[in-house]
Amino acid sequence: MIITFEDCQLDIDRREIRRGGQVVTVQPQVFDLIVLLAENRERVVTKDELVDGIWEGRAISDGTMNARLAAARKALGDTGEAQAVIRTIPRKGFRFVAEVTEGADDAPTAEVAKPNGSGGRPSLTVLPFTNQGADPDHEFLADGLTEDVVTALSKLRDFFVTDRSTTFALKDEAQDARAVAEKMGVRYILQGSVRSAGSRIRVTASLIDTETRSQLWSERYDRDVTDIFEIQDELAASLVAHLSPELYAAEHARLKRRHPKSLDAWECFVNALHLYGKQSQDSSTEAIALLEQAIEIDPDYSQALGLYAVILAWRIIQHWEPMEPTITRAREASDRALLADTNDPWASIGRGYVSIVARDGDAAIMNYGHAVDLSPNFAYARALLGNANGYAGNAEFARRDIKKAIALSPRDTFIDKFYLYLSIAEFQAADYAACAAAAEKAIQLKPAHPSSHLFFTASLALAGKQTLAEQALAAFLKLVPHARASEIERTVLYYQAEDRARVGEGMKKAGLPE
Repeated sequence: MIITFEDCQLDIDRREIRRGGQVVTVQPQVFDLIVLLAENRERVVTKDELVDGIWEGRAISDGTMNARLAAARKALGDTGEAQAVIRTIPRKGFRFVAEVTEGADDAPTAEVAKPNGSGGRPSLTVLPFTNQGADPDHEFLADGLTEDVVTALSKLRDFFVTDRSTTFALKDEAQDARAVAEKMGVRYILQGSVRSAGSRIRVTASLIDTETRSQLWSERYDRDVTDIFEIQDELAASLVAHLSPELYAAEHARLKRRHPKSLDAWECFVNALHLYGKQSQDSSTEAIALLEQAIEIDPDYSQALGLYAVILAWRIIQHWEPMEPTITRAREASDRALLADTNDPWASIGRGYVSIVARDGDAAIMNYGHAVDLSPNFAYARALLGNANGYAGNAEFARRDIKKAIALSPRDTFIDKFYLYLSIAEFQAADYAACAAAAEKAIQLKPAHPSSHLFFTASLALAGKQTLAEQALAAFLKLVPHARASEIERTVLYYQAEDRARVGEGMKKAGLPE
């Protein structure tokens, strides 16, 4: 069903808003709010009805409601002053007041404008994967892979992905990526192909930035044909996990030319994520300031609140923040993130990080597990789940999830942390050689992360490599000059006292004062 009013079309089936012939990108909750009001336009809709219909009855703040209403009005060319489309009825609720016509889904395809990058979240279209092999039976593999990739990418809440019907409408046409981007109004294009030879198939994929006309990323996957559906699932998961960090990196590169004060909430989040990925004291301080800016713009921005909780808790682990006041701030931010959106993986990650610092192992595993359930290809969430199991003493579970995260996203923003988490699991299992190898890999990737140096030093000492341990300790003390073995043993996040004692013992053997 399409509802037409003013210069807008609300396409309910396609979950799309067109204004002036251009597609307008909005958050899912904003779209649902507009639909609920439009479908009940003959009467006033109360705040309680909106809460029940959009937030499933969860308690929300007035700030959340006002932010979503403001976004809805902006998307429809309305304002809080004019209220020509959505009118606030004081102490009663809200009413959709624009004059409306309805029709079946026969509206002409919108001529959409290419996003100019001045605001809004990045947009992506997946071109149908082509079958370039001799076997026409593999056409269904190309189609299935395309559909699975579109479905999985749609779960990346930070990106607008055109739906499967849009993708498959392009299937039988010769398509140039840039022409498609212009037509669809998207910033990025993912294209790929499937080839087969005997019992082998090769899938290639590439990501195109249509603003800079450059190829940002490409990958090739070779597999034996066994269970075709298993291969399809594996390839879709791997593609999406590889693609997500590349999109974030591209967005950061696009935004870094802008002055911080001109950034909107989403752009603050992207830049903060990049700064946190540097894993240094100064960069994480900058990230906190950007997230506070994002939260000031949108007080119920669950992703920003979740990442804010993560960074505060992480800085406690690095001994850069005092425990009590900082964990209180982090817990409050994670509470607000979950209240704003329980289905946002970052909200669960924020709560998981707070639980890790508080040594509440069951809560950490539960929250990270929920994040993985919400977004199975989110490699960082899966690595964090492994880390929680490592601290809890479940080394085998930890290794499994961390190694899967590394395989899913070997160029991830947080790949150094994945190796750090692996070193934590190996240390818990008392495999000090494996711990040192993983920690050394983490240090090579991000030299300024104190925790990697900590586990590298302790594992070398306990493995009997005294000279190397003393050299590693010197590097650690450059980052944490006032560290003491007793304080490390007290604050390291293993849940079992004997694991904490082994870390302290290793640091003392390396030469760190008690």
